[in-house]
Amino acid sequence: MKLKKFAYLLTAAVVSVSIVGCSGSNENSKKETNKGDNNKSITLMMPEDQAPSRDLLSLFEKESGYKVNLVKSSFKDIDNSLIKSASNQKAEADVVAVRWDQVGQYRSRGYLEILKPKDQVLNDIKSTNYFAFGKNILGIPYTNKISGLFADSKILEDENLDTKNNNLEQILKKLKKDKIEYYPLSISLDRSDESNQALYTIIMARDGKIFDADKNLFIGHNLHTSLVFIENLISNGFVAQASDNESNPLSDFKNKKSSLYIGSIGTIKDLNGVEMLDMLGESGPSKKTLVYPNALSISAFSKKKDIANKFIEWYTSKNIQSMVSKDTGLLPASNDALSKTLTDSKVKNSVLILSQMEKLDRPFPNSTPKYYDQFSRKMYPIINELGKGLIGGHDAHMKIENDVEAIIKHNQACCAE
Repeated sequence: MKLKKFAYLLTAAVVSVSIVGCSGSNENSKKETNKGDNNKSITLMMPEDQAPSRDLLSLFEKESGYKVNLVKSSFKDIDNSLIKSASNQKAEADVVAVRWDQVGQYRSRGYLEILKPKDQVLNDIKSTNYFAFGKNILGIPYTNKISGLFADSKILEDENLDTKNNNLEQILKKLKKDKIEYYPLSISLDRSDESNQALYTIIMARDGKIFDADKNLFIGHNLHTSLVFIENLISNGFVAQASDNESNPLSDFKNKKSSLYIGSIGTIKDLNGVEMLDMLGESGPSKKTLVYPNALSISAFSKKKDIANKFIEWYTSKNIQSMVSKDTGLLPASNDALSKTLTDSKVKNSVLILSQMEKLDRPFPNSTPKYYDQFSRKMYPIINELGKGLIGGHDAHMKIENDVEAIIKHNQACCAE
């Protein structure tokens, strides 16, 4: 829901946000142009469904004296814009939205400026480490998709399910009962990176680690047990078999085709009537939690890096993050803002969501590698084969070790950074 202009102005009078900065197009794009001196403006490129309103951006303009030219785009358009900026050695946008899975590739190509956020930002926005390579930070997250196990609150109440003392398989058995055609759990098993992300979520919850920190290779035992776990979900009728078609497990869950969902949720709307559960396994509560963040970064070719830094610090501050969440419906990356958003929206079991954020880690111990896209495209067809029942968990493990890890080893051998 869009905030009204007077609400922004009232909030601006109460909220004081320091904008002392951290040191350190496409024909289909929709651009909001501003009249005035071009030297007193910066360009922000973001996906249309995540972009803030003009009223919100006007707060920064009043505070800094710099106008914000907003280019509503897609992540693919942003990718093309960064390529063009590098080719021309001139930034098409000063500040750009970047996904967690793109940052490794952008780092290797020199597209992004190194940021130096303050300690309070790092403490509040813990998913910043998804964009960190050693001490070099290339983006500050503005929204997180929270990944885990989610349940339909009404079904939990109607079925009187004990979710604190029963693990996922016990809950699924009670939901399944004798309903042959009913699949109580939705999870992505199609040919998309969402299937990879679902697997990462399961591994982290069960074992706390996916990859070896030294070589970025899968930890064999953790991968194997989670693939067998997925195989058992399918064979027991808890999850529908996958097909060649693209799936939308979150939509199935929200439309009550299932009672539980393993995946990620990134908007307040999708948490309505939903509560997060701890993905209890054989060894107790979940070990680690993942999110899938989007961040704001600065083009390495921007000539307005100082004001771009100030904008990112302003936009990702906890007070503005709360306002952005109201404006866009996105879950904020700031933990303080997330707490306020969940409380204001009366999200059930929000205490668990916040406690899970204390267990936050990233899939790759050394951040997203530059070859992630190639890696991902090799990985999800194997998960899809598992989902269709063409191979079992053991065979899926062997194929991943043979096919996917070959990509990792090749990149480590030929393309060391």
